[in-house]
Amino acid sequence: MRFPRGLTGRGAGATIGKAARAAAKRPALRGAARSYPDETCCGDSVYYLTVKTEFAAAHQLRGYRGKCENLHGHNWKIEVIVKGPDLDKIGMLVDFTEVKAWLRTLIDEQLDHRNLNDLPEFQALNPSAENIAKYLFDGLGNRVPQGVSVDRVTVYETDRCGATYAAQ
Repeated sequence: MRFPRGLTGRGAGATIGKAARAAAKRPALRGAARSYPDETCCGDSVYYLTVKTEFAAAHQLRGYRGKCENLHGHNWKIEVIVKGPDLDKIGMLVDFTEVKAWLRTLIDEQLDHRNLNDLPEFQALNPSAENIAKYLFDGLGNRVPQGVSVDRVTVYETDRCGATYAAQ
């Protein structure tokens, strides 16, 4: 019988290895919040939290030669990752529902079921996946609380094609 790393196969009285004992002593974290080394932020380690959503909108790419120069639509999928060095007193970086609410406000008020080319933000810029990712990144950056920052936003036009805008 195979046992997870750190456990030995000794039936009900299995002993826990050093790595498993160390993990058991750490406080449990919610969902996608995990600690990763990140030297650009927050000292030795940082927590990341991921939220995904979607919206439907049309666009056309000005100056593009091909099908995408014509008006067409997508069911855009969005992935937002926020980060920060510290958890609050109940062990969360930020509540998932807060991040979802910030994102929904931006999407519902500005992007959902719209022709993106008609929006003031995309009069000069093409509403490409890259520019939409930056637009959402900037819009969310104004909403996050102190100690939390937007790490990256990925916008998918399809399940297999997306663009990411990230902090440096």
